[in-house]
Amino acid sequence: MPFGLLSPRYPNKDEITDALQGMLVRAGIDPDEFDGAPEEVRTKMQAAARESTEARGIDVSELNDDQMTDDYHYYIFPSITLNTHHTGVMVFRQRPHATDPNKMYFDLQNYTRIPDGADPPPRPAHTTYKHGEISIGLVLDQDSYNLPRVQKGMNSRAYKGLLINYRERRIRHMHKTIDDYIYGPDR
Repeated sequence: MPFGLLSPRYPNKDEITDALQGMLVRAGIDPDEFDGAPEEVRTKMQAAARESTEARGIDVSELNDDQMTDDYHYYIFPSITLNTHHTGVMVFRQRPHATDPNKMYFDLQNYTRIPDGADPPPRPAHTTYKHGEISIGLVLDQDSYNLPRVQKGMNSRAYKGLLINYRERRIRHMHKTIDDYIYGPDR
């Protein structure tokens, strides 16, 4: 998922939006001192990310500019998701609840690159939380808030089947693969 771009649906193409200003701040750039156009935000963010990451002693010389800003999202069958960034990777694992098919366990692991030659920090303790007890980040909090509501809707009488966009084709593929394991590929 590319970051640092103005939404194509946003009507004012010349405005540095609040969202773009927030991205500049997270990249270490003062939005009040940024005098570029919205389409230059991404390039400035990439340069700032490269400079600050290398200043911390992390070699990013083999990464391209897109890898300095973007979120690369990979799915590994049957239930692992990787979100990779220039400074690390987030690993998600979804596990079924033992007795309730409408619930699941969500495992989250964060791996962060350390400077070349530095000693790795001690391994953090494994912690367990119930849904909503702590924040796991804005986007993941929003996703986890929506999950029970989506599940409830999928169990309603009004639900006639899943309509998915091309980005979610992995859902269809996952269920086909599960069916192939259970019933055989030639059913």
